Amino acid sequence: MYRVCIKSCGFTVGFETSDHEVVDYLLNDPLPINHIPDYQVSNEETLENVDFIFKHTYKASGKSSLVQIGNEISLISSSKIPPGQFVFALLPIFESLYETRNIYGLHSALVILNDCPVFILGDTKTGKSTISSILHFQYGATMISDERSLIDFLKCEIKEGSTILSLRESSVCNSHTESLSKYRLPPSRSTGKSYYSLKTQAKYPIKINKALFVFPHFGEINLTVEPINDFILTYMLYENITSTIRSCISVFVADCLGIQSQDNEQLSSIRINNIKKFLTRPTHKGLDITGNLDAICETIIKVVSTL
Repeated sequence: MYRVCIKSCGFTVGFETSDHEVVDYLLNDPLPINHIPDYQVSNEETLENVDFIFKHTYKASGKSSLVQIGNEISLISSSKIPPGQFVFALLPIFESLYETRNIYGLHSALVILNDCPVFILGDTKTGKSTISSILHFQYGATMISDERSLIDFLKCEIKEGSTILSLRESSVCNSHTESLSKYRLPPSRSTGKSYYSLKTQAKYPIKINKALFVFPHFGEINLTVEPINDFILTYMLYENITSTIRSCISVFVADCLGIQSQDNEQLSSIRINNIKKFLTRPTHKGLDITGNLDAICETIIKVVSTL
């Protein structure tokens, strides 16, 4: 068996597998660094003093099975699981650990522009990475993450982010990606994205005294900027965080094995109350912006200057 310990924001998940390709992936591929904030991984002989244990065995013959008892998962798969899928299986585990300390993972791009955190949220392919990378490389914003950042809502702090960012080859701004060639990293084995190092690294924790929440939509029509009130913003942040915590491993393994959600009603109630408390403290705005890439970036810069 092969063993690694994966650390993030002070928590450790011990991972054991009979598939050496998975361990090699976790040790060397850029995707987990991009997706799991403060990602650290090391080879281990034993899994001791960890917060969660994930054991995986690949057996080509026989039936698949998955059992979770407390903070330990045992998975037997009858077919090969692509190594990158284990990253997405680890995400809800880490999210449930973060939450024990009132820390939440936001699936968003996040930069610091003129001392103001700018959260860029939205579904896949809405431009989170493109917008945040332009603000970072062209306008000097500090990049926290283009994928996931950890926020302590009670202390109003950014706890951790990522050390690299990713962009699709079909980015809406190909000329921008071409200018980043000197920052380019080796590709991932499981995505069509390109990965880049950052110009500068953030130092944590970062206090949130003001914040801008942006939901971008690309379009050729005239620029439109619609405010989002705190009631809707609370709901959007709650859904963003909860969607990862409620993710189940069955979505990512080949045999559609079932596992209970990493969520429960009590934690859900605490989560939404913490979001509400957070939104009463820093000066902030929520905006839904539709327009071309330049107009969206210019609007963000302009709004930040008024906060």
